Amino acid sequence: MFHPVFPVLLAISPLAGCQAEQVGPEVQLAHLGEQSRGFASLQEQFERANPGYGLTWLPLASVVRAARPSVAFVQRGAGIGVHSSGKSEYTVGDLFCLQAGETLQLDPPAGLLVFALPQPLAQSPPPVIRPDWDANITDQPGGCATEGDAYRRILLTWQGKNGPYLSRQINAHRVRIHDSFTHYHPRKGGFDEFYLVQEAPPGARLLVSEKLERLLAPESVTKKQVAGLLREIPLHVGDFIYLPRGTVHRGMGGAVVQVITTPGFVPGAEISVDGELEAINERLQLQGMEALPFHRGPNFVSVDPVPGGGIQVTIGGKPFTTLRADLRHPDLWPLRNSSGHALTRGFPRTEIDGERRDHSHHQGLWYAHGQVNGLDFWHDKNLTVEMRRGELASGQNRGSWTTENAWLDQRGDVVVVDHRVHTAFVRSDVRGLDFDLTLQAKEEPVVFGDTKEGSFALRVAQGLVADAGGTLLDSEERTGKNVWGKRSRWIQARGKVNGQAAAVVLADHSENPRSPTHWHARTYGLLAANPFGVSFFERQPKGSGDLALAAGESIRFRYRVLLFSRHPSDEEVAALLKDW
Repeated sequence: MFHPVFPVLLAISPLAGCQAEQVGPEVQLAHLGEQSRGFASLQEQFERANPGYGLTWLPLASVVRAARPSVAFVQRGAGIGVHSSGKSEYTVGDLFCLQAGETLQLDPPAGLLVFALPQPLAQSPPPVIRPDWDANITDQPGGCATEGDAYRRILLTWQGKNGPYLSRQINAHRVRIHDSFTHYHPRKGGFDEFYLVQEAPPGARLLVSEKLERLLAPESVTKKQVAGLLREIPLHVGDFIYLPRGTVHRGMGGAVVQVITTPGFVPGAEISVDGELEAINERLQLQGMEALPFHRGPNFVSVDPVPGGGIQVTIGGKPFTTLRADLRHPDLWPLRNSSGHALTRGFPRTEIDGERRDHSHHQGLWYAHGQVNGLDFWHDKNLTVEMRRGELASGQNRGSWTTENAWLDQRGDVVVVDHRVHTAFVRSDVRGLDFDLTLQAKEEPVVFGDTKEGSFALRVAQGLVADAGGTLLDSEERTGKNVWGKRSRWIQARGKVNGQAAAVVLADHSENPRSPTHWHARTYGLLAANPFGVSFFERQPKGSGDLALAAGESIRFRYRVLLFSRHPSDEEVAALLKDW
């Protein structure tokens, strides 16, 4: 296939003695590095199943001469490549298309995974394809990456409508796989598939099964057979996984993978088995840890407990928020829009360049107040809110969870309790959260005092801060500092996060006490609905905003949070509040 010069020959010679690191009877796993593992067995199995194809791993390639038409995937390194059309930059994720007899020079050397092809390449691919820099390649959902905002860049495609670079012998796309559906490619008319892992956050994994026939007959599966139907492969940068035709698989956890298929991707040849997995669970009444995992779609809201009493919420397998109880009072942090960008400030849990690190009591999205029977639950570090987790419910387009919270004084005595119902929901590309709070006095009366320091609050990410180039506005068309202390149905912070348009809206329910609420909203990034601080906001006599609860009495407040990956119009915000 190749006639490499001296440095490459030395680099690839150790591969001859590698032993297979086989996962199951068919799936093969190799790890590509200077001391690669498992490649020889994987290579042998692939070339035996695909006559005319060749596969080579070059850990340190500086000059490569293609004996046959070839496609080389850059897996390690960055620099300048010299090829038939001149010079090009290269980095991990790029690929080189080489015709027979062509030479590629790399400075500095790079790690290349090379597929040799039975026939010449089509004329459409250029010598180098750079998915993150090529204006002809755009993000496109499809295949197993069904999310509307998927990072899925098609490098070599079967059909011209899906991309400009055609190949019927080998196809490739670079994709961040948050949660694909569980599927296989048929043994007849299908194709072999590879995962070449290029980024792997914690929790990235692949579910696989070679027991296709058993899965396709869910009515015959016994409870004893369930445990061996699926197995999990943790993913790490440099992993190279061979999935022969007929292998069931599902990618999860956000890895960036070069998905490579031979002899070429066939549209419609990805066949889901999620229905069969669900049918097995239902017939055998499998629940909890016993149940087989299956993909529920891009809008499925999963609500799951995490150690320490917290709750993790994902939408379509991607992080949305986490309810945490590790600081003074429970809070939701971070809150992410559909693009995956955090719209809450990182501090005090993490430090991000450019962010202000003031007001350490501003924790993500939280509820607190500065005068509760004279106690300052907004600032005082000696006062805490103790959370107890309640019911959790996952579902299509929405999921919910409840908590009970005790507000404790310095001695640990209960001052007030609250019951919270949180509901996360999806509306097209909008992520939302409903916050339903009931405050209750127990044996003693409670007074929520007249102060600006409160109450339902969110500290926004730096890109949304008005003082840093963002915009602060309300439903009455006021902006900037003119928003502070005014009554309005909703308030919005908008700007750019990670270079992309984003916005967050906090809304007050029309049936809340004293609606529309006053907003303790600052141009440095604080948004807070506060129905109590009347003397501050309206220059009324001190105590005008006090709200008293007799022993055993309760009061209810409802708020809605909307998170956007763009800047919504006032009309769209109103429409998203209409049915609430």
